[in-house]
Amino acid sequence: MPPAKHNVYIVGFMASGKTEMGRLLAKRLGWEFLDTDSMVVKTARTTIARIFERRGEKYFRTLEVGAVAKAARGRGRVVSVGGGAVLDARNVKLMRKTGVVMHRETPFGVLFKRLGGPRAARPLWKGDKSDLQKLYRTRRAHYKTAAHVVLKTGECTVEQAAMKAHKRLLKDNWITHE
Repeated sequence: MPPAKHNVYIVGFMASGKTEMGRLLAKRLGWEFLDTDSMVVKTARTTIARIFERRGEKYFRTLEVGAVAKAARGRGRVVSVGGGAVLDARNVKLMRKTGVVMHRETPFGVLFKRLGGPRAARPLWKGDKSDLQKLYRTRRAHYKTAAHVVLKTGECTVEQAAMKAHKRLLKDNWITHE
């Protein structure tokens, strides 16, 4: 039986619904909710797009490592983790040590639709579907390696995903109510 953990980290690709699901899961558990992307924005006092534009991805990743470390210092937290955080082994090691890592796995077609198709743009994606598919495949392998639990949510609502996550965490004794 796995040991009870004191935080839950939700990892997954952009637009997978980590933040919304995390908020609802935190509410169900009576825990604090944190979002590492929001923490980075607060620290940098600017948007993620501006960070990438002015300082680059390397600087963003440095801030992200700090955000994950700060989140890991607490207990009773549900943390929505930025999509690329699993690329840094320090983040993965710390998350796995201080909590249960849950991968919210969402099919590529669902993500592409949520992102708004080729009209959308994010710092690491400029709207080309094949580039996004390549990024998705690369990161998906990292999510699976990092995760204690893979939560296949498909097209379910965030409410359904949060309920599914809560049930799975309790059923497998990953968390306990203290």
